[in-house]
Amino acid sequence: MKPLACGAPAVTVGAACAAYAANAALGLAVASKTIDTSAIRWVHHALYIATCTLTGVAIAAGIGESIAVRQAERMRRRRWPRRQKQHGLSIRQRRRTSAAGWMLVPALAPLAAIPSVSARTRTHPLIALIAAPFYAAAAVVAIVALTTRSGR
Repeated sequence: MKPLACGAPAVTVGAACAAYAANAALGLAVASKTIDTSAIRWVHHALYIATCTLTGVAIAAGIGESIAVRQAERMRRRRWPRRQKQHGLSIRQRRRTSAAGWMLVPALAPLAAIPSVSARTRTHPLIALIAAPFYAAAAVVAIVALTTRSGR
């Protein structure tokens, strides 16, 4: 297996997924009364803010990476001096890491809807869980993009 290369969208997607998982785990523990956060409710709110911020950063990194990949492909078509790898990743791997960032865009809707629903209702955890498939898919795409070899 090849060593991991660093791709900004993949790293930020990983951070966003970790924040979402921590927030969901804390919410589950509070809902099942395993943990009592009545005195420190701000922890769940801080994790929510971190999740939203990191998700936005991951999406922005994915958009920025896809713009950079398009520019690199245009340069390559013009037959300018070829630089196939930038930042340790090939163009194909950079395209995959940008896709991981784009996959989090649908998760913005449930993240935006959660504050309008009371935490004491059944719909609060259901809305929060709507975002889970998007985080899982983005994490898988990011891992695959960084661990697979890019062939022609």
